Amino acid sequence: VNQNNRFNIVMLCDTVCLSCAFSLVAEGNMPLEAPTLVVNIYVACMGVTITLFSISLWCAIIVVRRLHEHTAAILERKLFVQSEDLQKVWRRQLSLNLPTGPNEIYLVNQAYEKWVAQYLSPIGDSSVHMMAFGVVM
Repeated sequence: VNQNNRFNIVMLCDTVCLSCAFSLVAEGNMPLEAPTLVVNIYVACMGVTITLFSISLWCAIIVVRRLHEHTAAILERKLFVQSEDLQKVWRRQLSLNLPTGPNEIYLVNQAYEKWVAQYLSPIGDSSVHMMAFGVVM
């Protein structure tokens, strides 16, 4: 799954939902006979919805920014520094003058998955959940 495209879509959905929520705030006319409790619930729900969409959009922007900052070369160095297994294999590969094989690719993939789980998944999942809660509100 392309993480960048996924969160660009989340940002697009958040933006559309925010515009819909602001349209409801600006043009939503309650009947004059509406009880005060109903009006208060409506206002509270709109406030919570706008807050959730805004936070979701902010989280998605952070995830996309992190993905853009970590180009392949930068991320490869970070993964190498964080993974002892990758360091051992690389030293062995250099000392024996071996080409890059499937084992090295597998270790890079494992290190990348660990990096995504540590630095992107928590905030990305929060973004998606807040968007979903905002839609429900």
